Amino acid sequence: MFAASESKGRAASLANLPKGAVLLIVLELCERFSFYGMLSLLALFLSDDTASGGFGWTSSRALSVVGIYSALAYSLPVLGGVLADRIWGARRGIAMGATVMTAGHFSMALPAFLQAELAEPALFGAIALLSLGNMLMKSPLTITLGDVFEGEDPRRQTAFAYYYVSISVGGLFAGILVGSVAESIGWHWGFSIAGVSMGFALLIYLSLAPRLLGQAGTKRGESQSSATIFSSIGKPAFYEPALLLVIMAGFICVFEIGWFQLYGSWTVFIRDSVAREIGNWTVPVPWFHAINSAVA
Repeated sequence: MFAASESKGRAASLANLPKGAVLLIVLELCERFSFYGMLSLLALFLSDDTASGGFGWTSSRALSVVGIYSALAYSLPVLGGVLADRIWGARRGIAMGATVMTAGHFSMALPAFLQAELAEPALFGAIALLSLGNMLMKSPLTITLGDVFEGEDPRRQTAFAYYYVSISVGGLFAGILVGSVAESIGWHWGFSIAGVSMGFALLIYLSLAPRLLGQAGTKRGESQSSATIFSSIGKPAFYEPALLLVIMAGFICVFEIGWFQLYGSWTVFIRDSVAREIGNWTVPVPWFHAINSAVA
């Protein structure tokens, strides 16, 4: 009984996780810092006056871009997982995704320096890079974290618990740090900080993954012929899991549409309609995003 309790205690400690798992948790923290930092600025940047470095768009146009980007960010990782599983492996997917995302975050700083006719193409190019990088990286990252552990190792659950905590921590510091810098110094500096975070994640991953991860994330799924795949269609074993996935996806979509108003309409509402002054200091809008991460 004592041995079981002792084992359970070890499983609940971050210090007792494999170093490879800790590396991936830190990587997720940096990636979420970059993601939420950029997202907390996007609607504000696009709808800000051109004299202040923004695009001068209407709020509705800015929010449509936020909606498109968030939709791509949460739908494309399914494709990224398939590509990693069937073609290049999870580890390579992480490396490629982190590289493209780093380029995308730094590219978000460019529109503020470019002439009007070049700024919009640069903006959409940066969003395309961010969406592609997110697609390549997100699913392989969780796959590799699970693959660090063998069998029924109880530390796997602990690792994923810390993994999801890292998401909230990344979002918390992103709202405070990126928001403060962007509103006090300039939009491009805020986007650049997000790029630095992602670049740091890429650097430590490329430097430490070969030594700390071993063979985790290197296996690929066995290819199935089209005939094998389509032969399962029409059987109960196919329809029951498929129906469950469709129902779950529907609920998740409804939730995400509402939750992402935090970075859309709620952001614009806070900027335009909330009294944020405390004496001579004005609370940056992205700080309100950090509240969600703090209580998550």
